[in-house]
Amino acid sequence: MVNIINSLTLLRIILAIIIAMLLMQNSSYLMALILFFFAGITDYFDGYLARKYKATSLLGEVLDPIADKILIIFILFALAVNLSSYIISFLGSFIVAREIWVSALRDYNARINKHDATKVTFLAKINKKITPIET
Repeated sequence: MVNIINSLTLLRIILAIIIAMLLMQNSSYLMALILFFFAGITDYFDGYLARKYKATSLLGEVLDPIADKILIIFILFALAVNLSSYIISFLGSFIVAREIWVSALRDYNARINKHDATKVTFLAKINKKITPIET
């Protein structure tokens, strides 16, 4: 099962390259969108299967966030180049900077043996902040 899960993660990296190449062709946006949707599904299923079957691996824990970053970075750069968009380039730079910052924090906490300080939680996975409504 671990091999299947890690294969889904590697597939996402391969899809990132294919999607970026498709975005460079003006007539292939729909196919790029379909493959991006499929890449998102593989991201969901590799996490779901790993939790369901308790089939986590060190390689998977390291490779999964890297695959996500590769996918987003390839797409942002391809769109910025193809559309000649300074706005996409500028916003993409913020996303890349944030990813570098988070990786640096995780590395720092690992070095001082505070692994739980930057452990990914379910709440962080859904990217939703729950706040009470003030009346």
